[in-house]
Amino acid sequence: MHELTHERTYLRKDPSGLIHRARLSGAIRLLMDLPLPGRGSFAEFGCSNGFVLDTLRRAVFPWREYTFTGFDHDDELLDGARAKGLPQTEFHHLDLNADNAMLTDAFSIVFCVEVLEHVGDYTAAIRTLYRACKPGGLIVIGVPNETGWQGTMKFLGRYLLRPNPYTDFFDQQSQRQYLLALLRGAPLDRFRLPVRRLWHQHLGFDTRVFEGFLRAEMFAKEAKLLRRMPTALGCNLFWAFQKPAVPPLMHDLEGNQSDADQLRLGFR
Repeated sequence: MHELTHERTYLRKDPSGLIHRARLSGAIRLLMDLPLPGRGSFAEFGCSNGFVLDTLRRAVFPWREYTFTGFDHDDELLDGARAKGLPQTEFHHLDLNADNAMLTDAFSIVFCVEVLEHVGDYTAAIRTLYRACKPGGLIVIGVPNETGWQGTMKFLGRYLLRPNPYTDFFDQQSQRQYLLALLRGAPLDRFRLPVRRLWHQHLGFDTRVFEGFLRAEMFAKEAKLLRRMPTALGCNLFWAFQKPAVPPLMHDLEGNQSDADQLRLGFR
């Protein structure tokens, strides 16, 4: 099994697995509480091998008429997702660091959880998510909270799960500086310099800075915040936004042309 599949993180018999399962349960509750249309299109950005998408499809949408699309940057993961043979579902390669203009107004529901903390440029990623959502559609975003006592607990707890957990991120001196920054509540994003295109670690992902940009970006586009929800004692955070609608004669949430057909046109 690919080391980055979601099954590995969700099936762990340790606190990390418990936090991930709580996050997935929170995502299901949040989606079921939102005003979902009876039919439409659902897209997961950062779908891994389709585990989360399949779980949401079966838990949230069995009585609704939806098509499903998963995006990821890893072709091996996408091959695993396609091998599942999920009905009404397609998977495509996509780099969230890039400009993805072909996805404009493509999906009724845009979902991105456990992804943006790994993206090199989450500002570009958030703009892709907003662009991909249809007018009047829903955008659901979830990230881990790596600040406060939750971040401190995670940072120290990883030493109990595996030896030398941070050697691929920084040296011993930087680890001490990072712990001190956590305890003082200092900004963490400076530890993500120089910028990379992909972060395997959550370290340096400052949830406070991220939320500030997320709200400013969404509110500047007049998106409505429907819900802000923590899970697992605040170890994870979710936001649900609704993109502003336009007159129905110009745009229709459900659309006259199937979303799958529109997507195929964009990827030719």
